[in-house]
Amino acid sequence: MVGVSARARGVVRKLAFSSGALPLLHRSRNSNTLTVVMFHRVLAINDERWTHADPRYTITDEQLDQCLEFFGDHYSLVDAEAVRAAARGERPLPARALLVTFDDGWADTYQYALAVLRHRRCPAVVFVVSSAVDSSHAFWQERLLRAWKVRRDPDALATAWRRAGRDGDPPPESWQSLETIRRLISRLRPLVPEARLAIVEQVEEKVPPGRPEMLTRAQLRSLHDAGVEIGAHGVTHEALAESMSGIAELPESKAQLSELLDGASVLTMSFPHGSYDAELLRAATTEYELVFTSDGILNAVVDGRPPAVLGRIEIRAGPIVGADGAVSAELLAVWLFRRSHATVAA
Repeated sequence: MVGVSARARGVVRKLAFSSGALPLLHRSRNSNTLTVVMFHRVLAINDERWTHADPRYTITDEQLDQCLEFFGDHYSLVDAEAVRAAARGERPLPARALLVTFDDGWADTYQYALAVLRHRRCPAVVFVVSSAVDSSHAFWQERLLRAWKVRRDPDALATAWRRAGRDGDPPPESWQSLETIRRLISRLRPLVPEARLAIVEQVEEKVPPGRPEMLTRAQLRSLHDAGVEIGAHGVTHEALAESMSGIAELPESKAQLSELLDGASVLTMSFPHGSYDAELLRAATTEYELVFTSDGILNAVVDGRPPAVLGRIEIRAGPIVGADGAVSAELLAVWLFRRSHATVAA
């Protein structure tokens, strides 16, 4: 019965989209909204990094192209400057405006996403962790995931589990499933960064190094020179609301990125892991012209004017890609069009 129900829902979705009913609803319902979409990693399937990249946050370059084609068909693509001008009341946003963003500062944003953005003539913002520029290492979560995929050493993983907590909870009996490594990541997250890094380094001790993962300074500048806006995403990639350095990272990441870009202004930021509280939000809106959260809403636009604090909708393969590996237009429409209209509480 569950399978029949799923097939039936698929037929209904396809019919609603192909008949034009869902796009018509979108044109009417979402006219006065700004949709901000959030991507992370973009890789070619034949890139060696594909095998160990987190599938939750990674899409192919072809899937990105399919997403951008869809956005061009159903939205007015805007850049961050258009959003800032509208927020200042200088000129209104077009109906059904959409802004594309990327998080973290992965090298593949330059190596793969930039070509797709140029092909589709799509503006974008890349939010960069300032300390990660020129670093060959990925963030600790991805390093742990890579070590698990490359070597899958049960003894090292079990030792890491025990070192991460003294609650008596035994490690998993098997480390074959992706869920087990996600459990270990959750177990490590509350530790202080230094202790956490030591455990990760122990797990990856016998894992051969891979290709550099993060943007170099030259790649960062090339993105900027190509018209891609560079925004801040913290200094450390820690969840700012849980970090002792949370408030201090707001101006520090801005200053570091500006220096890397030879003095260029950094006017936007997004919260790493979507982590913020009222105090951080107040500080961020003082430091930056536009602030982005990970609240998955359609931002309400009043008289062409969006708020200065904006939610974003994460784009990931799971909910939008069909059995053939291609982005399904009807699934992407359902993922985006029916979101609630809201304003992030400042």
